[in-house]
Amino acid sequence: MGELLELILGFIIEVFGEALLQFIFEFLAELGLRSMTGHTISDGKPGRVLSFIGCALFGVVAGAISYALFPHSMIHKASFRLTNVIVTPLVAGALMAWLGSWHNKHGRRVVGLDKFLNGWVFALVFALIRYKWCW
Repeated sequence: MGELLELILGFIIEVFGEALLQFIFEFLAELGLRSMTGHTISDGKPGRVLSFIGCALFGVVAGAISYALFPHSMIHKASFRLTNVIVTPLVAGALMAWLGSWHNKHGRRVVGLDKFLNGWVFALVFALIRYKWCW
């Protein structure tokens, strides 16, 4: 019973650590986007497709930077790492959509990462980079 509890707690801690790392990089990317853009995504600039591609590219860059800073994965079991690639981007996308809704309610600018799909693709590419390179 103790081994099962240790396994479950280990999984939660490992996935939470990777998810937290991804969320921190996503948050920093959003801050960068907010400081570089003088318009809102809802104005139609730069467009949904371009915004999606930009978020994917930011995910590549952030994933590579995170690999340079943290070359070893916080998740050691291969099955947990694969679960992280699937679950964490969904959670990150939901959090970014919630953050976008919050910004919208408070009259703040909404940027590309404030949408579910863009937050999801950023986190997915980030997770795939770490999944491929970090062991």
